[in-house]
Amino acid sequence: MRNLFKYYFKKRWPFILFISIAAVIINFLILLDNDGSYYHMYDNGYDFIETPPVVFATILAAILASVIPMIEFSFKMKKINVDLMYSLPIKRNKLFISTLLFSIIEVLIPITLIYWQSFLNVLISTHKYELIYFPLYYLILIFISIGLTCIVSFIFCRNNTIVDGVINVAMFATAPMAVVYALQSLLATYRHTFFVRRILDG
Repeated sequence: MRNLFKYYFKKRWPFILFISIAAVIINFLILLDNDGSYYHMYDNGYDFIETPPVVFATILAAILASVIPMIEFSFKMKKINVDLMYSLPIKRNKLFISTLLFSIIEVLIPITLIYWQSFLNVLISTHKYELIYFPLYYLILIFISIGLTCIVSFIFCRNNTIVDGVINVAMFATAPMAVVYALQSLLATYRHTFFVRRILDG
């Protein structure tokens, strides 16, 4: 597995470097849009606390955890690549575990860089955040990113072609939202019907 990791790093380091630099630059431009403080005081004495600058890191985590596993496991869908990978002196289960672990590393490196870049920007700015929650949110973000990477890898590897894999991953991503939307619509209809019935009965 160690040699396979070396092979992956040698092959993928330009991709990791490109994604990391691009993410840092985009995050830097987002942070530049901030006026130097993360709260505003109004005349009535109340403070308005802005959203912490971790939104981009969260969005990027969701994107990378969904896309990178499909890129790394795409060798399974091409006969030439799968013959090459299966010819390596490593068992198939270790091959898939190594690929999964490397996919997780690819996801975590850019996320870690931009998250602590944002945290540093908060430290040098005017804010009213409880800083202890930033490391906690980072740990939660990492945990969710790893979980999503594992789930996407499992779903993608159950398919025989890249197109099928992408479609099934997309269906997995949209299915929960469809269920939530259906439940919200059902609840709204029920509440509306109940309200109208109460008026008519009253």
